[in-house]
Amino acid sequence: MARPKTDGADDVHLLELFEVIGQRWTLRILWQLRSRPLSYREIAAEIPGLSTSVLTSRIRHLKSVGLVQHQGAGYELTPVGTELIAHVQHLRKWAEGIEFRSEP
Repeated sequence: MARPKTDGADDVHLLELFEVIGQRWTLRILWQLRSRPLSYREIAAEIPGLSTSVLTSRIRHLKSVGLVQHQGAGYELTPVGTELIAHVQHLRKWAEGIEFRSEP
C-alpha cells in the first residue's frame, strides 16, 4: 500500500498552522484570550513562567498572522482566532475522554 503524502501541496496550510501554534506558549496565550480582551499585564499574570520577552514575541507574531489584534481594552482574538479556539475547544472535549499516561 502506498504511503500517503504528509508534506505535499495539500498540507501546506496545515503545516503553516503547525508552525504558528506549535511554538511554546502560543496556544496558551490564545486560550487566555478566548473569553475577553486582556491587557499585556493580565496575560502575563494568567500564565506563570512565561517571560515578558517571549510574551512580546508571541503577541507580535500572533498579530502578524491575524489571530490577535490590539483594541482599546487590550489584546483580543480576531474572528479567525476565535474560529481557531472553537476547534481547540473540540480538542479539549476530546481530550477529556482520554486517559493520558506518563512514561514509566
